[in-house]
Amino acid sequence: MVSFLIEMTKGRGKFLEHVAEDMREPLGRLIDQAELCQRSGKVQYSNFLEPFLFEKASQLLQGYSALYFYLDGGYEEAERKRFILYPYEYDKADNNLQWLKGELAKGHGKVKHRDYLGSLLGIGIGREKIGDLKITEKGCAVVVDATLAPYIESHWREVNKYGIEVSAISVGEIPPFLEEGKIRSITVSSLRTDAIIAAVWSLSRSKAAELVQKGLLRVNGRETSRIDFVIEDQDLLSLRGYGRARVQEITGTTKKGRISLKIWQPVEL
Repeated sequence: MVSFLIEMTKGRGKFLEHVAEDMREPLGRLIDQAELCQRSGKVQYSNFLEPFLFEKASQLLQGYSALYFYLDGGYEEAERKRFILYPYEYDKADNNLQWLKGELAKGHGKVKHRDYLGSLLGIGIGREKIGDLKITEKGCAVVVDATLAPYIESHWREVNKYGIEVSAISVGEIPPFLEEGKIRSITVSSLRTDAIIAAVWSLSRSKAAELVQKGLLRVNGRETSRIDFVIEDQDLLSLRGYGRARVQEITGTTKKGRISLKIWQPVEL
């Protein structure tokens, strides 16, 4: 279906008219890389993508018969991943990813996830070149494109005015994360975003709707301002200023007709 559409529309521009606006830039770049892979016979690495793009991008790449591809984010449970594209005559190409660990100097104060990420972006690294960043016992660990690792090691020196020492982690080794969370049960009248947000963060339905309509909510990395957007199993929710949550399971319906869910939320370390 996708390969037929690309052929019939004769060009990336017309194909991209058929996808949502926020998908056009990353999918357009992926089309360019797929075509380059086929022409040059060289491995191509996409930027790190948000989960909402995975399915559509995979469908798109299945239209290219002369290449193979796979998704990788450095570890099995990764939220942000990138595509590795390689010619069909190759063995499976390396993911070209590198884990870095950042250890804070002794005597540092409270440092949060957003502090680490903000300081990393501050040295000129685009968010699309960074995979998941996780909290560790002594600081943080982050997965990046291997070609950028030396630059990050030499330039990332400070987080919130605290010194940080950055070094590469051995290939194949995944650092132990400290991210902890709790699972709790909630009930909602519907699976609409406003109902879910209100229940998860103990807000009024009107306040939840206001936050969503302001564009503060991301579902699987995708911004939505629709209060009637329907949430599904395993959806990752991120509400700016409030935190993250994941729908672990939609467990059923109560006797009063409300929907029961299990929600996972990280615990602030």
